[in-house]
Amino acid sequence: SAPIALASNMCKVPQGHPLFGKNQVSLSDLDHQTVLLPRIQTENIRQIQKHIAQSGLDIQIQYFETPDQAEAIGLAKNKVIFILPPFVPNACYHHAVIADLPKPVLSILTRKEDQTKYAPVIEQLRTYFQSCLHRFPGLLPLTID
Repeated sequence: SAPIALASNMCKVPQGHPLFGKNQVSLSDLDHQTVLLPRIQTENIRQIQKHIAQSGLDIQIQYFETPDQAEAIGLAKNKVIFILPPFVPNACYHHAVIADLPKPVLSILTRKEDQTKYAPVIEQLRTYFQSCLHRFPGLLPLTID
C-alpha cells in the first residue's frame, strides 16, 4: 500500500444537538447517547467499536447502510454520526474531531504483483491525492521516507 494521509475520526453533529458547534468532542461527551456508525466492518470501525466498548461509558451504537440514511436518522432523532474525512459540508451538521480515537492511515491498496509494474502510476495518484488534502479538515498528509 501507498500511505496518503493520517485521518482524524470525526463526527457529524446535527443542529439542535448539545454538541453542535464544538470542533472537538471526546467519547465522554457522548455518554448516555446513541451514535450512528456505518454497518460495513472496516478495521477503523472495529477500532471505534473496541474503544467504545472499553470506555466504560454508556454509548449505544445504531448502524446505518448509506450516508443518506445516516443523515436522515441523525436529523430526525438528533444523533451524532461517526465519519472519516473527506466529507461534504452541510448546513444541517457541524463536523467535529473525536479526540480520543486513534487516527487511521489512509492508503492506496495494490496487489503485490502490481506494485512494481504500476509504481509510477501509484506514485502519481498518491501525489495527486496529497495535493488535494488541504481542502479536507481532518486529513494530515504523510510522506514516504
